[in-house]
Amino acid sequence: MRVLITGIGGFVGQHLARHLCEVAPNYEIHGTIHRSRHLETSHLHYHTVDLRDINATQALIHAIQPHFIYHLAAQAFVPRSFIAPWETLENNKIGRAHV
Repeated sequence: MRVLITGIGGFVGQHLARHLCEVAPNYEIHGTIHRSRHLETSHLHYHTVDLRDINATQALIHAIQPHFIYHLAAQAFVPRSFIAPWETLENNKIGRAHV
């Protein structure tokens, strides 16, 4: 089984990935991150992608062909949402629509 976790670098995404690695060691787990900072393992693969880019998002999903998608990517830091409301809206709504 192939799983895609958007926002795997976030708090919940990291915990979900760890949990899936424990309970489903045969799963091939893919995750989206903003910056390349994680090392890949045999069944855990990281992809740097901007989910606001529909072509990049569709290409990733087409390449992985996941059986399940956990969409956790979002700008969730409330102070940042006041500083950059449009960026927050783009990230949270457009990214979700593309997935």
